Amino acid sequence: MTGEYQARIAVIDEVARKHDISRRDILEPSLFKHVCAARDEAIQRIRVEFGDSIPRLAELFDRDSSSIWAALNRDRKRTRARISARRLREQRRAALYGAA
Repeated sequence: MTGEYQARIAVIDEVARKHDISRRDILEPSLFKHVCAARDEAIQRIRVEFGDSIPRLAELFDRDSSSIWAALNRDRKRTRARISARRLREQRRAALYGAA
């Protein structure tokens, strides 16, 4: 194994531990929601941290390119929803208790 490959596998392992699943779960074609969320996060992190292309990610995760695009879009939507929820909570808090 090359150092580059091992670095990417380390990211997958880190994401797997965070979600309390195995690397195998992330790399296999499971459709369980929590596994898909972990896989999407791993794909996004590897794309950002290493600048991998869509075809390279597809090869690493044994998926086709459209699946990688879909994963990146799902992860982006989840992130946007978390940010929106946080802003909404802050606005409600400010409305109830006044600006801090």
